[in-house]
Amino acid sequence: MFLPEQPYLPKSTLREALLQPPTLLSIPDADIAKALGLLHLEPLIKAAGGLDAERDWSSMCGISERALLLVARVLLARPEFVFLDRMNIALNSAQTQDVLKLLAQSRITYLVIGRSDDPLDNFDAVLDLAA
Repeated sequence: MFLPEQPYLPKSTLREALLQPPTLLSIPDADIAKALGLLHLEPLIKAAGGLDAERDWSSMCGISERALLLVARVLLARPEFVFLDRMNIALNSAQTQDVLKLLAQSRITYLVIGRSDDPLDNFDAVLDLAA
């Protein structure tokens, strides 16, 4: 999976936004709520009017909430590997560290494109590309 630096979610229900590809639509509501809770987004279910109310996520959520929704999508899809492009654009340092810890706990391998001043605590290896 790939998470871009500018998170985009089309107008959809929360369930559709989170359960991509559509083959994941059978994931129980409790699992969705748990994934959102891990990212402190569970109140979004009520604010959105439930999992099946269609919303325009670009106007309803800020950039960090949209980025965290995409992380919840990853947690629910449970891919072996995820590519994260400059998460620090949408998330603060604490949120970024929390996301990386959640991915590691979920046994999801991640590759992060970042800056040289990003904290390196959650990485097994670093590849430094000079300009």
